[in-house]
Amino acid sequence: MNIKIRTVFAGLLFLCVILGCTKEGDVGPRGEDGVHGVDGEDGTRIYTGSAAPTADIGDIGDFYFRTSNSDFYGPKSDAGWGTATNLRGATGATGAQGPQGPAGAAGSRILSGTTVPTAGTGAVGDFYFRTTTGDFYGPMTATSWGTPINLKGVKGDDGSRIYSGTTVPATSLGVVGDFYFRTTTSDFYGPKTASSWGTPTNLSGATGPQGPAGTPGSKIWSGASTPTTSIGAVGDFYIHTGTANLYGPKTASGWGSPTMNLRGPAGPQGPPGKDGEPGAANVIYSNWYVIDTYIQQGYGITAPQLTQAIMDRGQILVYRRYNNGKVDYVEQLGGEVGGASVWYFVQPGNIFIYYHGTLVIDGYHAVRYVLIPGSVLASTNVDLRDFNQVKTVFHIPD
Repeated sequence: MNIKIRTVFAGLLFLCVILGCTKEGDVGPRGEDGVHGVDGEDGTRIYTGSAAPTADIGDIGDFYFRTSNSDFYGPKSDAGWGTATNLRGATGATGAQGPQGPAGAAGSRILSGTTVPTAGTGAVGDFYFRTTTGDFYGPMTATSWGTPINLKGVKGDDGSRIYSGTTVPATSLGVVGDFYFRTTTSDFYGPKTASSWGTPTNLSGATGPQGPAGTPGSKIWSGASTPTTSIGAVGDFYIHTGTANLYGPKTASGWGSPTMNLRGPAGPQGPPGKDGEPGAANVIYSNWYVIDTYIQQGYGITAPQLTQAIMDRGQILVYRRYNNGKVDYVEQLGGEVGGASVWYFVQPGNIFIYYHGTLVIDGYHAVRYVLIPGSVLASTNVDLRDFNQVKTVFHIPD
């Protein structure tokens, strides 16, 4: 029994000793300071700016942030800043609308009228402008509008005036400080003093030297016969209206032989037309003559069946067709065409088309004539300006 007690006591004593022990002993005295370590290398820096970094900013290894677009450059190398990486993420989705805020306090108003404001006008904090006097009242208090401030400035001095006329200004004209311009001589007087207008200053500049005479331009003459030496000057041209021969340019020795004939060859005979309605059998028409040459003055067409009788009592029509593959229309000649005035004159057997100005002939233009004897014209009712009507009534093929 005593042995068990001693054994238990010894075990408890051993347990207390073990539990009372720790891993660390008592803190010893402080040792001496160690040797100072080697300095570390300089760290990198991050620069910022609104523009792209230039080569003189920063050192190798540094970084740069561009605030205007979120581009991030670096690390910088011997070659420069290199290509930036953009740190700005994609635009996020629109957020939900927030709740409506509370109503704000009522703002002050600026009222206006022609009379002094009454106590019943406006509310506390308002202002009032009296338009007839320039008085500005406010802010209105709980008791009254108070004393106004006048916004109208002090009347300024009268400004000077500039008069004008064709003669010298009279002393009675204007006041001190005014000016006067004489339109006939460009003399400028002023400022006027208490005694007179004084001596004027002329605003006209000196006349410049006369420029050299320009080179006379060439002219285009025309007539029904061969040109004589007395017609025109060196460099001019001449059109023989009877033959469509073009002469020129004229030299010091004369007109010489015709340069070219402006009348194109007659077109091929067209196919026989359909039988026309009674009264239209005598209508004469030509094929379309394609004008494919640049012509400065005119174009001649042979019309063998154009007689003096048709010229005296009938109707002579000339139409122009334009077709470039996209635009196709027909119009009666006589008037403005492409910036040029176009008309025609006739003689038995010939029709000559004149251009006043320059008409560009580019292969898309064609002309044809229609001769209507007087007896046929009298028996029909047709708008001769409308080629479709003329073509239908007189059975003229395309």
